[in-house]
Amino acid sequence: MREALRLAVDLVIAPRRAAERLRKDGALSSALIVYGVFVAASVAYYTLKPEDFPPVEPSAMPMLGVGRHGLLFWIKVEAWQPLLTAVWLVFLAWYCEFLKAGKSMARRLLLGAVLCAVPALPWLLYYSGEFVSKPVMALLWVGIFGAMTPWLRARRESWTPLLVVLLATNVVNLALLPLFASSILISSARAYFGLEIVMLLWTIGLSSFLIGKVEGLSTPRACAAIFLSAVCQLNCIFTLRLLDIVPKDVLKALMAV
Repeated sequence: MREALRLAVDLVIAPRRAAERLRKDGALSSALIVYGVFVAASVAYYTLKPEDFPPVEPSAMPMLGVGRHGLLFWIKVEAWQPLLTAVWLVFLAWYCEFLKAGKSMARRLLLGAVLCAVPALPWLLYYSGEFVSKPVMALLWVGIFGAMTPWLRARRESWTPLLVVLLATNVVNLALLPLFASSILISSARAYFGLEIVMLLWTIGLSSFLIGKVEGLSTPRACAAIFLSAVCQLNCIFTLRLLDIVPKDVLKALMAV
């Protein structure tokens, strides 16, 4: 627990020192503790948070629909986080390897962006209603992961530091949680939305720096890997919903938070 606290503090105030901790024995255990605290705090936060705050435009449809969503609902939502993190880890590892291979960053980014559209094809074709059924859509995803396998098997770096980064950077949410709670207490939607922007930029910046360190990438390439892999993860989530694996209300909650 003490090492987890030290890792969390270093991630917030001393990222360079935190990057050194990520490769030490016990880093995964510390990251799992940080992640567990984050999940528990998220369940409590969204259970207590008023669902009509921040207010939306009158013409907009409520993301979660009408009705109160209590503790059990948010536990169900957060229970999907480990699977979604695992999916993100696979795509992130693949893009890290892909972006290492070429000297020209612009060319690699362009090709990476094109490849990023491939995971969207199964559910886009399914929505067309003419070409793809649910079993075929699932098989297309099997083919996508199969095509990624040679790159993933060629990884020389351990997967553990990359996983530690994904788990431990949730400390940003924990660090800003008191400020989010304060914005709700004073009913300041402007402060709430401002904090969301700060959280997004802080998380991307911290993750890019740390992944660059553990993967031997420049920070811009690490940032690109994070963005492209996150888009692929979203496409996977949509596919899981269309396959009736992820419940509709859970998908809406994941998109709302």
